[in-house]
Amino acid sequence: MSGFEVAGVALAAFPLIISGLEHWRDAAKVSGYFWRVRKEYNICLREVQYYEILYKRNLKKLLLLDMNPQDVTKLINDPDNTLWTIKKLEVRMKQRLQESYELYMATIHDIHEASQELKQHLACEKPQIQDKIMESRQDIGNAAPNSKLPPKSSKMSAARAKLEYETFRIRFSLGDPVRRTLFDRLKQYTERLDRLLSSSDNMASFYQAQNIRSMDSSSSLDTILKKASNHAKGIYEGIYKAWQCSCQHYHSAHLKLEHRTVPELPFGIVLSSSDTKTSHKNDWNQKEITCNKSKDCVFTRTDPATGSVAKVNISNPDPKADSCSAIPAPKRRKLDTPCTRARQMQKSTTKAPPSTIELCKALSNEGQGECLGIIGHDPKSFHLHQATPKSSPPEPKTPLTLNSLLSSSVLPGLPRRQRYKLALLLASSFAQLRRTPWLDSDFTKEKICFFREGGDDDENISYHEPFIKKGFKPLGPSNTKQDSDFSSLGILLLELCFGQRLEDHPYRKKHDTGSGDVKRALDLMSALKWSRDVSDEGGENYATAVKWCFLKNVKGGDDSWRSDMVKHVIEPLEKCERYFGAVKAV
Repeated sequence: MSGFEVAGVALAAFPLIISGLEHWRDAAKVSGYFWRVRKEYNICLREVQYYEILYKRNLKKLLLLDMNPQDVTKLINDPDNTLWTIKKLEVRMKQRLQESYELYMATIHDIHEASQELKQHLACEKPQIQDKIMESRQDIGNAAPNSKLPPKSSKMSAARAKLEYETFRIRFSLGDPVRRTLFDRLKQYTERLDRLLSSSDNMASFYQAQNIRSMDSSSSLDTILKKASNHAKGIYEGIYKAWQCSCQHYHSAHLKLEHRTVPELPFGIVLSSSDTKTSHKNDWNQKEITCNKSKDCVFTRTDPATGSVAKVNISNPDPKADSCSAIPAPKRRKLDTPCTRARQMQKSTTKAPPSTIELCKALSNEGQGECLGIIGHDPKSFHLHQATPKSSPPEPKTPLTLNSLLSSSVLPGLPRRQRYKLALLLASSFAQLRRTPWLDSDFTKEKICFFREGGDDDENISYHEPFIKKGFKPLGPSNTKQDSDFSSLGILLLELCFGQRLEDHPYRKKHDTGSGDVKRALDLMSALKWSRDVSDEGGENYATAVKWCFLKNVKGGDDSWRSDMVKHVIEPLEKCERYFGAVKAV
């Protein structure tokens, strides 16, 4: 017997045992000794009924999630139903029980064997005992003289039958330990079935909860990255409008790239000027600033009448306060005292920084941590603050591209842990900056740069703080906005996986350098071939991220790409980063 049908066969044994016990009870009543065995009989009957109910309920719990209640009732009430033998039912049970299926079915076989032994022990199928029971039941009705009785057996057969019957009666009366052992086995098996089913359901619930949490986490990260994308776009547009100088085309910005997992994280930017004359005139050539939605900050305000400079705390206007102040208050006569004059002067100087600023001039101010002003407009208004430099006095930082790091034979190569951490950071930044002015073309290693802290010493390179550079040239027909291709990110991830540039790999060296679309096609062809080796080098999670980048195709205004990217690129790379973090901890 194979498959799930054994569950129905085991179920059919219990009614047969109960029926045999009831027949024996009737015979004992006729023979006049039932009162001697009533206690043992009731215990035995209740035990059989108890384990029948437990077994039925376990089967119902198993079947009800995959079948309609009517079919389950048919199966439980009819152990011979052909539904027990359907292959589809067996497949469903395997899917439900998963790795517990084999042990579950083995336990049902054990229940079937124990029930068969119990049935045999209770003599439900012994012809000698059943004949005696039938004779005793016929005596109940005082059968008529003309009724036909079965032919008498030989004296030896009759004596043997009587001996077996009396032995069975005495054994049942004394409470046979074999029967107790069989019931203990049934108890053990039914409890095992219940535990196996419960553990399978608990694991299914756990996996479902994990999937829900994963979906919630993905949705939350998707929301954070989308919000960061809107902020990044607003910051660039705000800075672009805030220059208001003839030297705007000499200015550039390096945006700090970060893996943002919390909202409202400030943006770090290094502003630079390549015009020495302008730099000398405005007394700055490189400034670090932070840009956020802060409502409370310090602003340096100059009184145009006296030329005096004052530092005041400012905050964004409160709409409710503005509406209240619009209602004229009753006129009261005020006393003109030194205290009231001081309060009035303080109130008049506590104003928000200008929403329109001349950024080039504002950067000449040597104040640190102060608000330069507000760029943009609600809901995309941001405060600009000068960052506190790490070195004193601050020295200009020299950028070094990722291309230089990967190709240099002089600089030490990036260790794998650092490369994989950088891969996660760049993938997250791609999700934030794609379709913004910061990334209006392919995401390449030439655009990613790092700064040396305090001079040109290679040991002071901040590998954990990559930046992307963007200029502020006037917009024109030559620099129209384009989408950054996902394959460019895939190539970046490939190069970080192996610590080697694509153009230095043998797959790419086989072909001409090319230019334009030809170069892009040759790069992509070589990268796809190279990507087959990612699984062995970086693991399945890293390979999943790279594969998605090469296979993803976004059309037009399809905006679901970011949530897909979180699921198939960022989350797998997070697992890689956590794995190497755990290895470091060990």
